[in-house]
Amino acid sequence: MERFRALIRRQGPNPYVDVPERVSRAYSAFEQSGRIGVDGTLEGVEIRATLVPVDKGRHRLYINGGMRSAAGVEVGDTVSFALRANKPDQVRPPTDVATALRGTEGAAGALDARHHTGASCCATSTTRGLHRHGSAAFEGLSTIFWASRPAE
Repeated sequence: MERFRALIRRQGPNPYVDVPERVSRAYSAFEQSGRIGVDGTLEGVEIRATLVPVDKGRHRLYINGGMRSAAGVEVGDTVSFALRANKPDQVRPPTDVATALRGTEGAAGALDARHHTGASCCATSTTRGLHRHGSAAFEGLSTIFWASRPAE
């Protein structure tokens, strides 16, 4: 986990932070076409993002409106990050999904099997509960995320 503080700036309509060179270097093995998938926290709020290459091995992290709103930050604020890189083919569910998977027998295995076969998997949060796609193991989950791999 790499921790750093950075000033939120704006380029056109896009708020961003420049990622310290030491973080870019630490995660260079995780690059895919120069981009690095990360998850972690912004001011203690869970985020998922992509470090985008900008110059000579350095990266930029764009901070969308949802991230800023959840963390209560804006352009001009100096903020704290704790990030970890993801392997390009790794799917790490958000904390609430991971918790639900742990509490539902067979769910994590079913998700993992779908991921490794390249199949799409989706569970959607609705007022009725889970919208299932072919796996009884997902019954009872009420949180969603998509996990898919391109066909090889």
